[in-house]
Amino acid sequence: MAIYGAFDQNFFLTQGIARAMGVSLTEALADGRLDREGYAAMVAQCHACPHAADCKASFADARFTLRGAPSYCRNRPALNEIALRG
Repeated sequence: MAIYGAFDQNFFLTQGIARAMGVSLTEALADGRLDREGYAAMVAQCHACPHAADCKASFADARFTLRGAPSYCRNRPALNEIALRG
């Protein structure tokens, strides 16, 4: 149980970046653009990223939107691919 708690922040940061891009990861799971293992890998990549503070600062602006994942984001390739296929 403790290991999941360590990833909670990264789960929400991953969702937040996707949402700012106009991508629903829940819908991507449902329509096959993303599988559970891929989603878990994205959260793990986020957990290993040193830029969590940058993401949090971006989310402080309610108008925060993105055309693509930030250049520093370790999930950039995956998120951009999901967005393109959506």
